[in-house]
Amino acid sequence: MGAIGGFFLGGLIGRLLFGGIGGGFGGGFGLMEILIIAGLAYAALSYARRRRETVPAGPQGYATSEGAATLPGPEAPSDLDRGVAHLRQMDGAFDSARFADTASDFFFKVQAAWMARDMGAVRDRLTP
Repeated sequence: MGAIGGFFLGGLIGRLLFGGIGGGFGGGFGLMEILIIAGLAYAALSYARRRRETVPAGPQGYATSEGAATLPGPEAPSDLDRGVAHLRQMDGAFDSARFADTASDFFFKVQAAWMARDMGAVRDRLTP
């Protein structure tokens, strides 16, 4: 189908460039022909885009079904879990809940001082 479309499009472009050699639509390349070519090009591109979106993302050659039961693999630890584990290796008394409360408290104090436009109250918690 692509070869026939290419042959047709090549003929139309040739007719446009060489001004009616071999007969055809009549006297020149008009608006109707341009609209037909634009419509065909749009249809071909949208068809190709839809076809590309419907290709399954799995390995090629394996059938997948929506209802098939799959066993979940082991979950990898998140970056947060790895970071907390590293901190606990370096400091055995590290408590993530206490750390979150302290960080939240510092944040809200700095935010309040920023909104009041008086950073003097939090100067000991900030760098120069």
